[in-house]
Amino acid sequence: MYNYQILIEYDGTNFFGWQYQNNKRTVQGEIQDALKKINKDKDVKIIGSGRTDTGVHAISQSANFQIEKEWDLNKLKMAINGNLSNDVRIFHCQKKSKNFHARFSAKKRKYIYKCFLGNSVINRGFTWEISEKISISSLNDCAKYLNGKIDFSTFSKNNPEIKNRFCNICSCEWINNYPFYTFEIEADRFLHHLVRNLVGTMIKVAENIITKNYFIDLLNNQINNPKIFKAPSHGLYLKKVSY
Repeated sequence: MYNYQILIEYDGTNFFGWQYQNNKRTVQGEIQDALKKINKDKDVKIIGSGRTDTGVHAISQSANFQIEKEWDLNKLKMAINGNLSNDVRIFHCQKKSKNFHARFSAKKRKYIYKCFLGNSVINRGFTWEISEKISISSLNDCAKYLNGKIDFSTFSKNNPEIKNRFCNICSCEWINNYPFYTFEIEADRFLHHLVRNLVGTMIKVAENIITKNYFIDLLNNQINNPKIFKAPSHGLYLKKVSY
């Protein structure tokens, strides 16, 4: 068996997330269907570096799969793409060792979240439209507390199966590229809805809906019945997976 890694770009608008689901269009399902067509109608399971939710995009999702045939890498990429729709595309393919695992071999993952200041017909499906009065300095005043190993119990979706809610934040900042504000965060792992919950809550601080001290108390898990604000999915992008 040959183990291949692929890097994938997709527009998540019309997908029910990454993970395969019966009777629903997912990125994993669509790529597996394409691989089956070029693999003599044999099923091929792909392993992603992580899941993305409904509506979330990827600039560079990483995945791997094993098949019996040894392919020329460019021909393999072209063959898969020839059986995909135009909202998902393989842009890189390489052969890896048998031990490579797209999820468990990953060391870091980087996400970005895009906001648009004001309103935009062109960008509304790929950014969160926010008030032009929001200050980038207010957002970075919050982001500076997102550093190192943090217990994100308050900011993650409740799942009793997940016991460890610590993530090690490697880098984190808001970038002003007017009329866009982009939040960029890199960590060893991410919990379900973590980035969207952080973004949504930081925006509420900048809007003076809640205080910075309340945000800090949320990070320290000191609030009973905490109020978390979740940003919409369509502004979130998986940017990079590092090994």
